Amino acid sequence: MRYGSYRKRGMQIGSGVVETSCRHIVGLRLKRPGSRWTLKGANAMLAIKCALANTRWVDFMDWKVGMSQAA
Repeated sequence: MRYGSYRKRGMQIGSGVVETSCRHIVGLRLKRPGSRWTLKGANAMLAIKCALANTRWVDFMDWKVGMSQAA
């Protein structure tokens, strides 16, 4: 990676931001006391949480509609 170039543009070069986001999204929803999830249910919930956190809800719904029509 070109760390100097990325730093000049104000871009993150460490994994801390990603790790914190994952901990926040996963921890707040999936690791509540008494929560039990199937793998399919956990993946679906994380997809929704990530779409909302990244303001990509419309893209997510377009993809979801496309998936249901293909099945």
